[in-house]
Amino acid sequence: MRITVVGCGAIGTLLASKLASVGLSVQVFQRPGATLDRIRSVGVALWDGETAPCPVRAEDDPSRLDRSDIAIVTVKAFSTDEVAPVLPELLLPDGAVLTVQNGLGNGEKLSQVLGGVNVAVGACTYGAYRDDRGEVHLGGLGEIVFGPVERGRDWRPLEDALNRSGLSARAVDDPAPVLWGKLAVNAAINPVAALIRRENGCVLSSDGLADLCRSLAMEACSVARSVGVSLDSQVMWDRVRAVVRSTSKNTCSMLQDVLAGRPTEIEAISGEILRLGEIDGISLPATETVYRLVKGLESKVV
Repeated sequence: MRITVVGCGAIGTLLASKLASVGLSVQVFQRPGATLDRIRSVGVALWDGETAPCPVRAEDDPSRLDRSDIAIVTVKAFSTDEVAPVLPELLLPDGAVLTVQNGLGNGEKLSQVLGGVNVAVGACTYGAYRDDRGEVHLGGLGEIVFGPVERGRDWRPLEDALNRSGLSARAVDDPAPVLWGKLAVNAAINPVAALIRRENGCVLSSDGLADLCRSLAMEACSVARSVGVSLDSQVMWDRVRAVVRSTSKNTCSMLQDVLAGRPTEIEAISGEILRLGEIDGISLPATETVYRLVKGLESKVV
């Protein structure tokens, strides 16, 4: 199985490094810049104490890469429209795509290009971060759970490849509960961390911040239920607190983007919750507040 990792940020590096470390054929499609230069120089490297740097082919031009059986898309959600038209150039005629991006709507966008039967959507709960030197570190263990946009394809070979690499992966028939579960956690933690400009562990450091995080999680759960996905509010709040504890020293991706002066994924996270909530007339005051505040930070970037 040949795999192309599309976008080699922290999670993309984690996946490419683990898959390449067990001898799988891995290549990287990455936009020009320091990350591409680094991969070409030293390979994909995950500093987790056990995975050695692995040389892989890395290009910013799809025509210079071999066509793959699987493409794993890890780019920021706001880049999905940009990479979707490139994917057919990266894949064999019977190739398929797994997206493990944040937020909602990515699978639908990719399906418009490739067909829903050839697209799986997943949630990756591993923690990974890039330090000031550009090195990617494992920040917390997790799992990759994924399932098809439309049924009709056997995803077990990809599940087996991910598990063989040392990652914990599970293919399911209905990925919606997993996607919404991760969305609720991201919606509760990421905007708050970005706004206070502190590590994940700080978002529950006061009663006021904890109340805000809880409100964000509860609002996400109410919208999930409105679209037919049953999320238990108390279970989700317990999960938010557990993720904060296990990733307390992590700088979440939204905060990394704010500090670097880049656009954030607020639209795919809080924005999607607001959009779906509006359809059913659900009041989401906490979500709307953090959405507007983060968008205000983004306006300084543009």
